[in-house]
Amino acid sequence: MLNVYVKTESIISSLFLLGFDKVDPYLVAMLSGAIYTQKRDVSFYAVEIKGEKHSCILKEAHSDELSPVFNKYFEFNGTYSIKEGYTLDSKIKINLFYGEYSLRDYLNSTNNIALAAYITNYIDLESIMDKKVKAIGFDKIKGVSHLFSNKEKEYIYANYGIMLDEQPITYQKKLSN
Repeated sequence: MLNVYVKTESIISSLFLLGFDKVDPYLVAMLSGAIYTQKRDVSFYAVEIKGEKHSCILKEAHSDELSPVFNKYFEFNGTYSIKEGYTLDSKIKINLFYGEYSLRDYLNSTNNIALAAYITNYIDLESIMDKKVKAIGFDKIKGVSHLFSNKEKEYIYANYGIMLDEQPITYQKKLSN
């Protein structure tokens, strides 16, 4: 049985694995609430990770602090994003005992992959994005476009016809990594 710990860092990391380029606290809070609400109905689930099937159970993390490695490569300026000069393909050194990994490999921990699978299969991300748009207000979202990831901007354009960037991007109905 694989324990999947739900905490701020794992939610943010899972969203990056699902293709988000930045994540704001509202999205994290809404997703966290949705996970804990859904957990009452579905707390056990199966997922295939790197060719192996795992039975998973969601667990609450004892600490919600961001790790030093996460803080070294991600920043918070109203949204969590990868620090300037780094990409998901950048090689990083986690500590003295491990060699270099890409930032994507760091995010691809078993916990994050399993949580991303749970989000994809059991959480309605589109509904959460709708709530975020409506909470901010259709008339105000252009003024706070920096709070939206490219994936959210694509969704807003596809569903509301509101372009938050100069060029529209195509949104694919099913969120995927």
